[in-house]
Amino acid sequence: MMRKYPAIPQPFVLHVAPPDSWWGEPRELRFGIRLFGPAVNMSQYIIESMIHIANQGLGPKRTRFTLHTILDGKEGNVIWNKGDDSIVQTNVFSIEPKNEPISNTLQWSFETPVCIRKKGRQVNRIHGIDLVLAGRRRWNILNAFYSAEENTESVDRIEESAFRVLDNNIRPWSIQRYSGRQHRKVPLSGITGKVTIQGPWQQAGNWLHCASDIHLGKHCSFGFGRVSWKQV
Repeated sequence: MMRKYPAIPQPFVLHVAPPDSWWGEPRELRFGIRLFGPAVNMSQYIIESMIHIANQGLGPKRTRFTLHTILDGKEGNVIWNKGDDSIVQTNVFSIEPKNEPISNTLQWSFETPVCIRKKGRQVNRIHGIDLVLAGRRRWNILNAFYSAEENTESVDRIEESAFRVLDNNIRPWSIQRYSGRQHRKVPLSGITGKVTIQGPWQQAGNWLHCASDIHLGKHCSFGFGRVSWKQV
């Protein structure tokens, strides 16, 4: 498992707004964090950390902000409000694959940039097999490191030629971020937009029904890889 990689995925994904809504200088930001496995037990510490970070500031310029409200991302219940002395205990939810039939044609929406690599290079033209392989890989790795249950899913081998792109409205996206570890700006890039793909999606595996929860590809801890799909 992961013999070719230097580190395992973080046990969380950052839930952020699509890039198109970033521009300007918004006075209010909304973001979330989804925890996996044992990291769920750290939720109270993460909330306490955010409260303290608000006073200390973010980034090299230590930009301060006011934290107003923290909500339960699943049910929308208030966990903490500005001025509260205590934090309401959060609930734990299971990610369960659905047993519903899937059509052969799916329209995928890449809501935040998706960075999928193939043979060491970033994929800029998405094919169905790229999504299947990336989804299976992430699902298996998260199960292996963060799930208490053994993954016994058996999946079919699917050939690349089994998929056909019917409509492609994908565009590249990139940004520079400051890395505190490297003390310099580094690029983050991916693709956004929509693509409609026909193929044997019913053979893709359990990850398909959980893709929007676990995200796809690299940089998920930065909010990349949030996808959704619908049958067409």
